Amino acid sequence: MSFADIKALLVDKFGADVIIGEETGGLQPALLVAPDAITRVCLELRNNPKTYFDFLSCLTGVDYGVEAGKFGVVYHLTSMPYQLQLVLKISKENDRDEDNLPTFPSVSSVYRTADWHEREAYDLVGICKEESFHQRQGFELLLTLSKGNEAQKRMCQDAINRWWWPSIMMFGPPDDESPNTLQSVKWKIKRFTNDELRQKFVDVSAEQVKLLGMVLPDKNLVWNEARGHYDFGAIDWNEFWNVVKGNGPCNKQRLETRKKAWEDGAWVREAAMAYAEKKKEKNVKAA
Repeated sequence: MSFADIKALLVDKFGADVIIGEETGGLQPALLVAPDAITRVCLELRNNPKTYFDFLSCLTGVDYGVEAGKFGVVYHLTSMPYQLQLVLKISKENDRDEDNLPTFPSVSSVYRTADWHEREAYDLVGICKEESFHQRQGFELLLTLSKGNEAQKRMCQDAINRWWWPSIMMFGPPDDESPNTLQSVKWKIKRFTNDELRQKFVDVSAEQVKLLGMVLPDKNLVWNEARGHYDFGAIDWNEFWNVVKGNGPCNKQRLETRKKAWEDGAWVREAAMAYAEKKKEKNVKAA
């Protein structure tokens, strides 16, 4: 496919707003992608049989300088089967305040190697990556169920009922019981504390659930006008710590599965060791 064909494919799939420009004057033409769309664009380019960009060869963080007042990320994609290369670029304006680090969506859910590249982009340029792909994917699954038949709608509500509290526990213990949180924020390892992230999640979910036509299993969930946030019920931290200590509902099954995998793989380890020993003896005799 040509550069123009790829652009047309993406516009047809996601709409004209996904491509905000293009650069054709350099050695490699580049598509300028809307930052919030970069993860789904990469996923489409990887999975579409017409493109199959299966390899992220390079990801680079870019500081465009004080006068430009923006940061960006450049992605070099390669399609091994079709021997094609494609450059994608995203950028955002930024005031360079140390408390306002440039943030872009992560593509590590599409290309595993991006996890390493994105860490380098943070270390070298200070660009943070948000892992929002799975959260958005989960909402899309619930949205599909909520528009289905009555059985599917019940499945949707049941999933929300079962996973709501574990989901907000996932952000970790409250800040006053998390000794490493403030230090991690100070060192820029984390941008927000556990409680701040939890509050953001609750605020977003409380609105999203309305679109689903479902309810969150929290009778104390209510909008607090004075705080500008949703208040929510008390979390059962005993349940949280019980899981952390290895007493969760599936911990025993997971451990049994691990043990069985280790035992079933014994013959492989033994064969490998026997082969290594045999090769070693052969090399000694040859010497």
